[in-house]
Amino acid sequence: MERQIVVDFGIDPGANRYSGGKAWAKSLVDIDPSKGDGYGLIGEWIPEVDSKSNLQLRTFTVALPEGSLIVMSGKVQTHKRPSVSYLLARVIGCDDGFAHEIDSQKYTGRCLEMIAASNTRVNSQKVVDEYPELAPCVGKRLLPLYYAARKLLPQKQHILEPSRLIELNQ
Repeated sequence: MERQIVVDFGIDPGANRYSGGKAWAKSLVDIDPSKGDGYGLIGEWIPEVDSKSNLQLRTFTVALPEGSLIVMSGKVQTHKRPSVSYLLARVIGCDDGFAHEIDSQKYTGRCLEMIAASNTRVNSQKVVDEYPELAPCVGKRLLPLYYAARKLLPQKQHILEPSRLIELNQ
C-alpha cells in the first residue's frame, strides 16, 4: 500500500472588495492537451476546508499518495481584466513547503514541492519537439504545467484492436 501524506495548502486569490476571488484544486491524474485550458486537467476535485467569504485565503487539506500531483488555480476579476493563475505541485514525504506569488495571487503549501506555475518560462519549440501532442497549448498560460505534467505522469499504453494492427502491417 502506498504511503499517504497529509498535505495542507492555501490559495489567496488576491481579491479586493470590488472583485470576488475564486480558487480551486485537483489531484491531477492525466492531461488532455487538445483542450489547452483548465478543462484539460483531468483529476479529482479537492474540496476547500474553509472559506468564509470571497475575500480571503482558501485552505485545502487532503491525504494523497507520495508523488501525486496537485494543480491549483486562483482567479480574481479586476476592473480592467481577469487574472487567472495556475500552479502544479508534487506531494513529498516531509514538512518542507513553498510560497509562490503569481499576479498578486499567493500560493502556499506544506508537504508539497512546486513543480511549475503559469508564469514559468519554457522554450515552446523544445516542448513541441519533445511532445508534439502539446502543440495546441503553445501560447497559452498552461503550457508550463502541461509540459511538466507530461514528463511526470505515467504514459498510457494505447492498445490497438487486432483489426487495426492488421491494417498497419499491410
